[in-house]
Amino acid sequence: MQPHIQSHFAAILNMSAQNDFSLRLANLHDSDFVYQTVYANLYSYALASLGEWDSDEVRQKEIQAIQLGQTQIIELHGQAIGILRATKNISHLQLEMLCIIEQFQGMGIGSIVLQSLIHEARMQSLPLCLRVLRTNPAKRLYEKLGFMVTHMTKERFMMTIV
Repeated sequence: MQPHIQSHFAAILNMSAQNDFSLRLANLHDSDFVYQTVYANLYSYALASLGEWDSDEVRQKEIQAIQLGQTQIIELHGQAIGILRATKNISHLQLEMLCIIEQFQGMGIGSIVLQSLIHEARMQSLPLCLRVLRTNPAKRLYEKLGFMVTHMTKERFMMTIV
């Protein structure tokens, strides 16, 4: 099992210029919010890139990640507005999932979270890696923040920042 990033990253995020943000570990009571947030953010891109969306499989994967303590809830003024899942590997940090609910997109929240995670990776002298579906416009945000495509598959781009 790969450890999730929580304590130090949460401290960085909480000390950001936007002091209204916080992270908390997701629990099973959050499972509907987590699934709905993933669905709202990824369904159309998964369908376009992969040709399918298995709701039961996605829901089970999200519940498993919650049970393993890997999923964090991003909150603004105490309101859940997104999810974050990042893991630490021997050679790198891996951004597994970052989803912000629609009404809070375009406000720089994802950028703040990503910049905090980039800072955490640099503090540990590790690259930060992610995978993004080819049809997902989030790739532009990742490139704007300095991520580079390291390789690709038919469905995904793999990106890294050092």
